[in-house]
Amino acid sequence: MADYNQPDYVTQRPRYFNNQYLSEQDFIDEQKYHIDRQRRHDRLLHVSGIAWGLEVTSSGAVVTVAPGTAIDDQGRHLLLDTAQARTLTSEHQGTRWLLLRYQEVATNEVVGDQGVRGYTRFTETALVFHEAPGGTADDGRILLAELTVAADGRVTNVKLDKRRFSGVRLGGPSGKAFSLRSSSDGARAMLDGALALSEPLTIGTTNAARAQLEIKGVADRPPLRVSDATGKDLLLLGNDGILTVGAADRVGRVAVGGRAATLELGVGTDKQVDAGKITYQQWTDSLEIVGAGKTSDDRKLSVFAEGGTTFKGPVRLSNKLLYLRDSDTNQGLGWYGGNKLLQDRGVDGPFLFGWTGGALGTTSGGERAALFWNEQGRIGIGIARAPVAQVEIQATASNVGPLKVMNFAGNEMLTMSVDSIIKIAGAELQLRPTNHTSFFSLVALNDKPLYLRGPADKNHGLAWYGSAGTFANQKPDGPVLFGNLGGALGTLNGGERIALSWQSDGAVKIDSRNQGDAFVSGFPERVRMIRGSVHGDGAINVGTGFTVSKAGTGLYDVNFTHAFGGVPTIIATQQYTGSNNQGGDTRDNVVVVFNTKEKFRVKTGDGDGKPDNRYFHFIAIGT
Repeated sequence: MADYNQPDYVTQRPRYFNNQYLSEQDFIDEQKYHIDRQRRHDRLLHVSGIAWGLEVTSSGAVVTVAPGTAIDDQGRHLLLDTAQARTLTSEHQGTRWLLLRYQEVATNEVVGDQGVRGYTRFTETALVFHEAPGGTADDGRILLAELTVAADGRVTNVKLDKRRFSGVRLGGPSGKAFSLRSSSDGARAMLDGALALSEPLTIGTTNAARAQLEIKGVADRPPLRVSDATGKDLLLLGNDGILTVGAADRVGRVAVGGRAATLELGVGTDKQVDAGKITYQQWTDSLEIVGAGKTSDDRKLSVFAEGGTTFKGPVRLSNKLLYLRDSDTNQGLGWYGGNKLLQDRGVDGPFLFGWTGGALGTTSGGERAALFWNEQGRIGIGIARAPVAQVEIQATASNVGPLKVMNFAGNEMLTMSVDSIIKIAGAELQLRPTNHTSFFSLVALNDKPLYLRGPADKNHGLAWYGSAGTFANQKPDGPVLFGNLGGALGTLNGGERIALSWQSDGAVKIDSRNQGDAFVSGFPERVRMIRGSVHGDGAINVGTGFTVSKAGTGLYDVNFTHAFGGVPTIIATQQYTGSNNQGGDTRDNVVVVFNTKEKFRVKTGDGDGKPDNRYFHFIAIGT
């Protein structure tokens, strides 16, 4: 009986001579030899995938594969000579893989001499089929598309990004052969290994290479872009000659190795040999920036930073002056000492100088000068003009005295009030801006608020409200402690602790731990409570301090944001409005499955006791 099985290795081919008797097996062996050589070549020097055609389209529930050719991983040709259509149904809802595999069928049956029957042809074709993703069958199947099938069987999406095209395999050691094939969209060739070249490589040009790697950009594409595994830019060289390192949301870095790594700017220009460089010196562990100039005496460095320049660390001027204006050497800051004298004297300290004087000032609440001096050596404190006396002092506000002198211990020795009352070493101080204000053993605010922050913030303070004024259109006839968005009463013994807090919406928390939970102080034990309302889909409708996850139909896990000290008591009930607000069956209920310090589980059901997703409320009470 003839043997049509194709062995793994065919090492012989038929050899013919005249008058030789030939049987059907001799012709079969002839075919086996050629089949083996063709498939061995395609299997070892090509990669499996689509060679041509086999485009996939869909219309309604029908998906169609156009004619085409593919090669499977056994080197067999998968030929589809006519378009093939497959119809999806509701049973195929979800994701389906559209596949192609080799098929060989004996055909063309005839009747020979003496009534012997047999097939005279093998029909080689390809079988189009679909199945759920993830199959592991070792039958050389080729993935054509990934389909999304709706509940009614309609194909709503055809994804082609997983299609693999046939290509060329480069022979190599076992398990290390590389392949070259087209991408799934056919826009580029993909090599799955490293590329080593012994000759120069040119991209975008046919001119003779002038470097080992030469790239020429085109109008709409930069010559070089390097990305990381996520597709974010690491390096971009544009057609404008600008080199960008790092993407917008990451840190860019250019690393130059060596004991004395140098980045030199202006190469080839007429500049001093050691200028225009940024250098790292390993032996001094410092970064040196050298300005540009034709000689070592006129090197300059200009920094353009209109938004500001920040130095994280000390700035050393190396006995040089810091000038405060462009091309003006009359305004600056410097150090004088040693052989560097100021008015024939060694100051041995910093010197702030101006052409006709200067000032010390602040910017909080607007620009304000605390101290002036002029070219005559006069000093003014708190004045807004040049001083006319050697030392001139002026109060900066109507309720601030101009002078206070204290001893080493911080005790007041001399004060001058706004109404020209001078007190020397007294035990009492009186200030009279508009109303009488006394500081003795107590402070009297005289119906005026005490603001707890700077003078510009009147949203936080303490005041008395009664006959002289109202708070929230009421006269409490007592003290009111107020804040912009709320406030608290607390203690410091044993650490900061809030006894009571309130918010702008009127909510009050007693003994709050800032955990978003409510705490109630009572007897016989200290109680904590969380309440909530949950929709049937697990969404929280009312309440804070917890999250909800569904564990199944009618099963809900309620997780506390902060665990209780002990296992809490759970009270739960189901809300079922029913038709015309008459409610549902009284057997529609919710039961507590289990509860711990961290969470609890409830189960909701219908009137027959079957699990069902229902809207429920709960209260958790514990310590």
